[in-house]
Amino acid sequence: MPAPVSLTRKLRQLEAIAFDGLALCGPAYRRDGYIRIRAKCSLCHVEREYLADNLLKRKTTGCRCRRKVKYRRDPFAEVFGERFDAIKQRCENPTNDSYHNYGGRGIEWRFANREAFVRYMLALCRENYPNIRTAEELRTFDIDRTDNEGHYTPGNLRLVSRCQNASNTRRTRFTLYNGRNVAASHLWDLLKNEVPNMPFAREWVTKLAKQGFSGEQIITRALEGKRQCGRPVVRPQWVSCATLSIYGVRRKRRKVNA
Repeated sequence: MPAPVSLTRKLRQLEAIAFDGLALCGPAYRRDGYIRIRAKCSLCHVEREYLADNLLKRKTTGCRCRRKVKYRRDPFAEVFGERFDAIKQRCENPTNDSYHNYGGRGIEWRFANREAFVRYMLALCRENYPNIRTAEELRTFDIDRTDNEGHYTPGNLRLVSRCQNASNTRRTRFTLYNGRNVAASHLWDLLKNEVPNMPFAREWVTKLAKQGFSGEQIITRALEGKRQCGRPVVRPQWVSCATLSIYGVRRKRRKVNA
């Protein structure tokens, strides 16, 4: 069994390191199996407890109040930091409730560290959603993986609405329409917006899409009057503007004859 580490020696090692804005207060001590020491921040003037090994290994380099300063006091940094912590938990912690859907099936986070992830998401948010002004607005959006079987890695992440995130799961069936992948459950809204006189009902379009028909093929079948297993029932339905917005499509205005 190794000899216990000398607290005096550990304190001397800490005193030999120049910390950014942290002043050591008092001797090192043991608690819960770890060597700890208290230090006071020169910016917020708050005295906190730190793990000695984290300070020596430079895992902890300053007070927690400097996190926002590191990102130029960007209010979005805290939101993305919380999202990173949640991602790391469900990818690495087997006791997490969502581990079987992420880490349990091989999904990993592949950023150098927490800061790299936050900076990447800040740039992505500013580029794609410049209209988001507050952290409360940002919290209504989710971080989604474009490839649901891929990892949390640069190039595979996007910021989407809750509705769009819910439509991109392992159970979602996709089909092609206008050269892009569209969820089968969303296809009817896009087709009805483009071809108002299409006679097929939402349920029938979804069924055909799940069977592998593309959006263009379904339009052709509808306009030619082809049908399968009898004539599908057509019910009056409204085009969902929320679904159209997922794919960046505007609802077309129809002229009403007087």
